[in-house]
Amino acid sequence: YYINFVMLLVGGFECFAAGWVYNIHDQVESLGPKVVFGYMITTFGSVIVGCALWFGLANKSAALWAGFVGWIGTWALGMVGVVFFMKKRMDENPGKWTWKSMFYELTLKDVMDLKHDLSEIVGYIPALWAVLVKHFIPPVILILFSLGADAETDTGKKSLWALRELRLCSLPNFGNHDCCLRWFPLCEQFGLSRYVCVV
Repeated sequence: YYINFVMLLVGGFECFAAGWVYNIHDQVESLGPKVVFGYMITTFGSVIVGCALWFGLANKSAALWAGFVGWIGTWALGMVGVVFFMKKRMDENPGKWTWKSMFYELTLKDVMDLKHDLSEIVGYIPALWAVLVKHFIPPVILILFSLGADAETDTGKKSLWALRELRLCSLPNFGNHDCCLRWFPLCEQFGLSRYVCVV
């Protein structure tokens, strides 16, 4: 479970790097940091608000609706700020931008550039791949990671709490020569081998 749980996070970081970080310097230079980072915070912050409501409220039927309302409402409020900064950027450079070109630059240009660069090496890549990597897969992975963090383990603890206990045997504590010996029983309690505990 923990390997799959952490691999979700790894996959999310890879999609974030491909869809959001690739060519970010060019994007910030052309659109400005307030537009680019505002859009990034709006996109991921709204998903985090939705997840906090979905998995944080005790009443599950209310949590379902509250999560969607929180997600969409936070995204809409964030986009008002992004559009405000886009308008200011358009006023600073009259005639350079249209709304369509600016939204394309913000939402798809960097990942389309990545698609173009990769297609020169691997062959044809559909445009749908770029859209999924930037706008669909990272939020879904964030939701799945939150769901996994909220799941209960066999011991009845939330999995994130159990993962925090396993952290006690991680690299920062490895300098203590008997750390892993003290925590082997805990690792075995969660069904992990002693080798995994040492790693």
